Amino acid sequence: MDTFRLTPKQLAALKVLHRSQRDKRFAYRINAIILLGSGWSAKEVAQALLIDEKTVSNWYNTYKNGGTDELLTLHYTERT
Repeated sequence: MDTFRLTPKQLAALKVLHRSQRDKRFAYRINAIILLGSGWSAKEVAQALLIDEKTVSNWYNTYKNGGTDELLTLHYTERT
């Protein structure tokens, strides 16, 4: 994650997407990617968003592997 940087165009697009989110779960994910892409460490992002550093890392990997479409997809399965 140390070399992860977003271009100004990518940052702008993510900020627009962030503002359009009504679900806070997705807004947090996008916010984390924006901060990481602006030079913040995973630890700093986790502290700022009051979440676990592993969660930030998972969101980063999700974004890197699937882009915003995957980042905005929930993969929860219901237990019976």
